[in-house]
Amino acid sequence: YKRQEYRALLEAAYTTPERLSPNVLLRPLYQEWLFPSVAYVAGPAEVAYWLELGPVFEAFGIPMPVIYPRGHVRVLPPLCPPLPEGMDWSIVFSLSQGALRRQLAFLWGREEVEKAREWWERNRPPFEELQERPFLAQAVRHFSRVWQQWGRLLHEKSVKAAYHRYQKQVDKILTFRAAVEPEGRLQERSLNIHAFSSEAPREWIRNFLRQAELRPAQWLLYQGPMAAAAASLMGALGGPLEPSAPS
Repeated sequence: YKRQEYRALLEAAYTTPERLSPNVLLRPLYQEWLFPSVAYVAGPAEVAYWLELGPVFEAFGIPMPVIYPRGHVRVLPPLCPPLPEGMDWSIVFSLSQGALRRQLAFLWGREEVEKAREWWERNRPPFEELQERPFLAQAVRHFSRVWQQWGRLLHEKSVKAAYHRYQKQVDKILTFRAAVEPEGRLQERSLNIHAFSSEAPREWIRNFLRQAELRPAQWLLYQGPMAAAAASLMGALGGPLEPSAPS
């Protein structure tokens, strides 16, 4: 601002403060000055910028509240598709779609993938023995790098073959995840209580509060009724699902 504009803004702050509002940086300061609180429950992004405001609170002489990271919950229907050994639902919702597809294919096809790796290790050339021959040293180093690259390629191709073999099971998990979190967004940003209980939402909340134990900054998987969402899942997955407790 030019000096004249700065003076006009400063004068407005003293004479007509109702015409001004704090920006995102000063809003926490403003609200704590108006309504002092002991603690502030915040999401991950809020925690990040609140923790940067310590010196600002100190400069204005306003006590800063305790920043309490809120817990998170993800609601799963009572029936879920089966997962391979070594996979749980917390991992399903934490991976990108590509990484999840590869991990599911690997776990379901673990036996075939490990057999391919065992073959690669069993047929490894005797690089150490060849390395002792000076005139072969450079060629051996190159061949060793090529062998390592070939091992990685063999692993990738083995996982890809496992995906094609277990594609139906993998795609069922991906479809299920997409239905539980529509548009790839958190449930809290795309669903409301009526997606879980259109008939008795208050009773659903009471049951949830009795059974669930939310902890700061941790994800909770809660398996409970999902009225509208469960019906859409059944249609998307083409039939009944199997009982599966979240882990």
